[in-house]
Amino acid sequence: MDRIGDIIGSGKFSNVYEYKDGYALKLFHRNVDQTIALYEFEASNEIHALGIPTPAVYDFIQVGAQKGIVFQRVTGITLIEYISRFPLKFKTCIEQSAHLLAKIHSIKATGLESFKVQLADRISKTRLLSTQDKNTIIEYLFSLEDGNDLCHGDFHIGNIMCTERGFHIIDWGNVTYGPKIADLTLAITQLEIASITNTIPSYLQFIIKVSSRFVINHFIEIYCSQYPSLERENVLTQTHRWKLPIATSRLIYCNRIESCFLLNLIHKEIEKLRQ
Repeated sequence: MDRIGDIIGSGKFSNVYEYKDGYALKLFHRNVDQTIALYEFEASNEIHALGIPTPAVYDFIQVGAQKGIVFQRVTGITLIEYISRFPLKFKTCIEQSAHLLAKIHSIKATGLESFKVQLADRISKTRLLSTQDKNTIIEYLFSLEDGNDLCHGDFHIGNIMCTERGFHIIDWGNVTYGPKIADLTLAITQLEIASITNTIPSYLQFIIKVSSRFVINHFIEIYCSQYPSLERENVLTQTHRWKLPIATSRLIYCNRIESCFLLNLIHKEIEKLRQ
């Protein structure tokens, strides 16, 4: 077994470590089911083969009681870190991220989990809503349109790496097939959460907060420019229809501040749904 180096990243389900030369090891926590780790390994292999800029995948290993994925080590910083260092580049970074998401959605997906099924599973696991509310939201979710577009499932500026060779998109553990509008709604929701979260530098949070409406509108505008058939007003209407199940699905990942923000939105949307 090669020596595991310093930790270079962490998340809800795993930590990422320096590994042997040119590699990184994503080591899943002991309580994470093997199927979650294996799904990310297989999906990440497929995504890289499609030509999407993402780290190459080399091996699926076991370290003691933990499962791990050996990736190509990508040298760089996240888009959050880049914007923190160069705040005047914020607008350009938002435009680049919209282009990246549109590129992902241009691919038709097969052999992956369903976006709706994955969302329903997350919604069912939250403890912040009643069973009745969760069932109402899941029923509404399955009444929405289907699709077979490739969906990242967790697209935000913390999952984009800035490298010497350009941008790389990381963390494909939630990749699915579904309607691109749903995954776009998730990306927009992540931008909204970034305006109130305490997990990014305070001055970056302030920038996003004071310009959040402009940022989101500009993100949508750039995204729509990649799809001539999409009209901005129609996209706004469609993303609003997905807002309730998307916001609810994020509750299991959020801290208290973020959860309060989402719950306020969720309760308003449930009231509208029941009228």
